[in-house]
Order: sequence, then C-alpha cells, then structure tokens
Amino acid sequence: MFAGYNTNISHNNKIYHIQTEDSGQDNPVIVTLLYFEGTILASKKSAYNHIMNESGFEQKIRTIMKEQHEQMITELLTGKYSGENR
Repeated sequence: MFAGYNTNISHNNKIYHIQTEDSGQDNPVIVTLLYFEGTILASKKSAYNHIMNESGFEQKIRTIMKEQHEQMITELLTGKYSGENR
C-alpha cells in the first residue's frame, strides 16, 4: 500500500477536499474522492491488477495515483462538479 494524496482546494469561496488512496495489493484499486463539507461529491477508481507483475509496477502505481488526483483537481476547477463548465 502506498501513501496517498490529500489536498484542500478553494474554489468559488468553498473549500473542497480531495483524497487519493491505494487499497493495497490484496485489493489493487486506487480510489480518489472529492468531498465538500464531509459529503462525497465524486469518486474515481482505477484497478491496477493488470500491471502488478510488470517491472517497475510500484512507480507505475504512484504515477496513476498522482495523475488521478490531479485529474480530479482539474475537473473541480473547470466546473465539472459545480455545474459551471468553462
């Protein structure tokens, strides 16, 4: 299991929290959650069992985690979850 990411983002005078976690090799899924005031607004999941036997899979998992986390931030900031698509 890899250390995750936690980010607080201020957008439109509101504070959102984005959390990305690795569920570990027994449940090879990366989960990213977007919260507002404790309520989950959105989630993304990526399974990685298909790369577990590849060389350098640890770095690949870290890359997937970072990209998925950053994607959720971008989607929040571009209005996907607030109905203000720019």
